[in-house]
Amino acid sequence: MSTIKNNYDELFLDHEFATEFSIITTEKFLNTKDIFDETKLSLLLSETRNSIKEEITKKRKYLYILNIVLITLSIFLQLIKIHWAVSFSLAVILVFAGIALSIMLFSEIISAAGTIHTKQFKIQTGYKRKFNYKYSISSIYKLMNILFISFLSIFLGYAFIFSSLSTYNSKYFSETLYGFNSMYFSIVTFATVGYGDIVPKLGIARFIVSTEIITAFLFISIFLTTTISWVIGTEKSKVEAYLKKEEDKILRTEMIMKAAKLGEYGNMDDLVKEVQERINTKKNLNKNSD
Repeated sequence: MSTIKNNYDELFLDHEFATEFSIITTEKFLNTKDIFDETKLSLLLSETRNSIKEEITKKRKYLYILNIVLITLSIFLQLIKIHWAVSFSLAVILVFAGIALSIMLFSEIISAAGTIHTKQFKIQTGYKRKFNYKYSISSIYKLMNILFISFLSIFLGYAFIFSSLSTYNSKYFSETLYGFNSMYFSIVTFATVGYGDIVPKLGIARFIVSTEIITAFLFISIFLTTTISWVIGTEKSKVEAYLKKEEDKILRTEMIMKAAKLGEYGNMDDLVKEVQERINTKKNLNKNSD
């Protein structure tokens, strides 16, 4: 008996023993409590969720819906061939909506908009709070979807602008731009490829083409910055959450061991024997399975 008591500290240094001891004492501890969180060791008192930069997230959501509506409306009006001035005006609004969406997304990522989930627990030594942060954009799919809608608004907006100008005056470009031709010229300009098969002839056309090139550089910069920032931030949050979880495990085990030594789980010698018996049983089962 005295040999076991003198070796308590040495026993707890063994990882397998400490793990099994934690499981057994937690089971005993749970029998005396009513409501517990996932840690199995502390009473959950309160739970709150606080949003960070919520207004930016709301504006981005509204802009996302606006872009989808404008894209749908612009395509429909192009199909029914409305007056060039109406088509031109709507196309300009579509371009600005796409730019605004990408800028708002950039602001949302850079400002780390999201939700802080706070839990307060009652533990043996007093009170403890746990914090968990989550980005407002929870997946890479959602991020890519928003960026794609932004790109589509800009790309189609310029295509419809070129088409409207060409309908008003065919001399604005080297050939008439409508339908596929206008989209082809828009994507070539956006990619700053410049094949030279279609070129702007008059000043206003050259100016608008120049604005698309500048917009393309702006969009690519935002695309790279937001994507890289989101990936780094998400991975950092995962690592921090993992390290915090491991730290909680260590603290939880220490708390159990301290409580056990103080006799809160009954006779310590009996607990040690129970742990050793369970370890031996598991070893025997593993041998038999092999």
